[in-house]
Formats: sequence, structure tokens, C-alpha cells
Amino acid sequence: MPEGGGALSARAGRVVALVGAALASVWAAFLLRDVAGVASDRPSALTLAAGLGLLDWVRWILLSLVVASAAHAAGRAGGPAERRLMRVAVAAAAHLVGAVGLIRNSVLDGLGSSGTDGSALAVDVLFVGATTVPLVVALADLRRGTDGRPRRRTTAALIAVVGAGALSALRSAEGILTPVGRTLDAWLLGGRVGQRADVPDWAHHHIVETLVGDTLAVVSAVLVLLVVLAAGLAAPRAEPRAVTGTWPRIFALGPGAVLRATGTAIVSVTLVVYLADIRGVAGDLATPAYLRLFNDGPLEWIGWVLVAAAAIAGGYASGRLAASEPGASSYFLWFSAGLSLVLVDELSHFRHALTSGSAPLGEDLLGISRYAVVTVLVFGPVGAVLAYGLLWHGRHLLVSADAVRCALAGYALYGSVAIASAVEGVVDGYERVGALVDRHLLGGRLPIPPGDTVAAGHFLLTDGLIDEAIEVMASALLLAVVLTYVRSMARAARPVAPLG
Repeated sequence: MPEGGGALSARAGRVVALVGAALASVWAAFLLRDVAGVASDRPSALTLAAGLGLLDWVRWILLSLVVASAAHAAGRAGGPAERRLMRVAVAAAAHLVGAVGLIRNSVLDGLGSSGTDGSALAVDVLFVGATTVPLVVALADLRRGTDGRPRRRTTAALIAVVGAGALSALRSAEGILTPVGRTLDAWLLGGRVGQRADVPDWAHHHIVETLVGDTLAVVSAVLVLLVVLAAGLAAPRAEPRAVTGTWPRIFALGPGAVLRATGTAIVSVTLVVYLADIRGVAGDLATPAYLRLFNDGPLEWIGWVLVAAAAIAGGYASGRLAASEPGASSYFLWFSAGLSLVLVDELSHFRHALTSGSAPLGEDLLGISRYAVVTVLVFGPVGAVLAYGLLWHGRHLLVSADAVRCALAGYALYGSVAIASAVEGVVDGYERVGALVDRHLLGGRLPIPPGDTVAAGHFLLTDGLIDEAIEVMASALLLAVVLTYVRSMARAARPVAPLG
């Protein structure tokens, strides 16, 4: 890995060029379609940007890179820089969860909020604050350890993060964003967006929320990534013997305890679903428990935490072992990068957005279900990163038989879910599995969501209870890979000390 200002300039140039191209494409489409009226028979660029979250996805990928890069840099650094960079990695993971907003949406659904009322605004302010303030504090702490240009760069990142967070907290404040968007349209765009839009108020709201707000959020993520890269390059490198010191607290977790706790959580949530939906101990529920507790519910939240923890632990291990175990370091670097992308996919539901009615895609692509095609296109790159690390560098795990077993089991479980999801649009396997479970294990008593068919209920049972349980256990196994490897190295008297 090259060091110094030249390396930073090269990386920064590539990142800025790619992100700049993405921003320019979205803005050009908006100006041509929604302002100038070019290709007016096509879907609105603003509708696509808001419905598909195109800029959101750019931001989330950047934040995932921040998580992996900050953890890796922390492992390579020593002293105060190590602690500061680890705080940034953890805070960035929390900020990523907040940026996607699925937990926020679940809370609003639980409150029965319309998404634009006072309760929505209160939830947004609290939720954005809870997931943005830690990143601001971590960046401010990192800023204290710098001077000159790095200090100014960190200051710019802080300002951008705060500004993007403020706009995000106001996303449900139609009384604020819509008039601002109307004013921008009138002053800068001649009022043409409102004239061409089917619902002018919606368009004016999303000029601010989607175009301005998401652009600022992307810029803030770019600046944070550049700050992390600069801090990682500038931090002092730990000597090979220096890795015998204390490791971060996450490595104090016992891999067996992680697996047992995860298994207990899965069994407990499944038992609650059985008692509530099958035995009816909670009476008639408006929404079945298996829809609330798995997909986008508490069990999936546990999975997000485990994936984020594995990505951070893997990134740190890759940096910490770079001098003494370069082969294992390379494996964990790819491992961390892959899991960071897994976290983005788990949080964003981008596959579902591309297969929804708002996506400009037909039902079939090249004669194949578009759901299957999109799933392969999204899972393919993510799986390729993880597979490359395992196939090219996984042999370095052989010093730990437990790590190898956890890796093989974790990859197998994740792979099975990915393959099942890809072929679902072709063979309707989820519906069939759900029907078998309902018939043979539940006695045909599965409650069907209001307005859905029995087939849809069977699909949701598999997609929620079975699919999520497998994914969460796979996440726990992958976290255990890092923990077991580090402990095995310690027992083998390698230059990795017992946990402090």
C-alpha cells in the first residue's frame, strides 16, 4: 500500500471523479427532463432520484468505505490516532444505519404516523441526532489531532455532516421544505419544475430533500472518507512487536458467546411469533408478528449490528496484522470491504427499489424475471469481493481450525440465501417453502396480512422468519471468524497478544 501525500492525492482524485460523475449525471437528468422538458414522455428524473434513492446509494457506499477504511487505519496506527479512528469507524457505521432510515420508518409505522405530521418531525430530529452526533464528536476528536490542511479538511467535513443532518432531520417538515423548494424553483429555474410536475408541491419538496439534501449528504460522505484516508496515511505505523498490546473491546467478545446469544435471539423471536400469531396469546393483531419482528424488525436490526461489528473488527485486524501477518491482513481487508457492502445492501433494499413500480424496467429482462436479474447484478459484486478474499487469501486462516469452520459455515449460509433470492423470481421457491412450513408445522394457521393472498403470506413467512434467521446466524459466524482467528494467534504465541 503506497504511503504519503501522493497516495492520498491519487485515491482522492479517483473518489472525487467517480462521485462527481454520479452527481453530475443526476443533476443533468433533472435539468434536462424536469426543467428543460427534454424527453418529457419519460419518467421524471426527480421521481426516479427520489424513488430509487440514487444519490442515497452513492452516500451509503461511501459511508461503508469510511467504516472499513477507518477501522483498517486504526489497526495500522498507534496511540491516540488508533482510538480516534476506531471511534470514527463505529460512529460511521451508526450514521450509516441512521442515513438509511429503516428503523426510523419502523418507529413511524408503530406510531401510526403519516410521515409528514408532528410526530414524524420529532422522530426525525431525535433519530438523526442520535446517529449524527456521534460522528460529529468523533470527527471533532480526530480534528484535535491534526493541524494545517488536514485540520481544514476535517472542519469542512464537520460542517457538511452537520448541514446534511439538519436537512435530513427536516425531511418530514413539508411546511418548511416545500416553500423553500418553490422559492428555488421560481428564482433559479423559472418555475418550470412546478409547471411540468404532476404534483408541484411534491416536486418542490424533493428539490430540497432529494437534490439539495442528498447532494450535500454525498459531499459530506466524500469529505469524511478523504479525512479518514488522510488520517490513516499520516498516523504513525505500529511496529511488528507493537501489536502485542491491548486490542479494542470488541475483541474481548467470546466467539462462542456471540453464537449462543445470536441463536438465543433467533429462538426467542421465533417463539414470540409462534405465541402471537399461531397461539393467539396477544389477540387479533392488525399486522402479524412475523412481519414486524423479522424483516426490518428487531431480528434484522441484530443482524445489522453483527455485520457492522464484523466489518469493523475485520478492518481493524487487517491493519493490525499488516506488518506481522500480511496474508491474513489481506484476507481481512477484503472481508471487511465485502461486509461493508453487505451492510449497505441489507440496509438499503436497493434490489426491491429496482424491481418496484417506480423503476423504469420491464417485467422481464432478456426473457428472465427482472427480480432475478437485479438480484444477480446487486449480489454479484458484493459476493465477488467476499469470494475473492476467501479464495485468494483464505488459506491464511488455516492456522485456526475454528476460524475456518466459522468462515465456511458463514459463507455457505449467506451464499444459500443469495442464491435462493436470485432464483426466487424464476421458481417461486419462497412461496412453496412457506406453504410447506404452514401446512406441516403450523397446521395451516398462519395469519395472512390484510389485503394479501395466502400465497403472499407464505412468501413473507419464508422471506422474513426463515431468510432473516439464516442471515443473522451467518452474520454471527462471520464475526466469529475474526474473533477466533485473533484468539488462535494469541494461543499460538504469534505476535498478537492476549486480549487486554
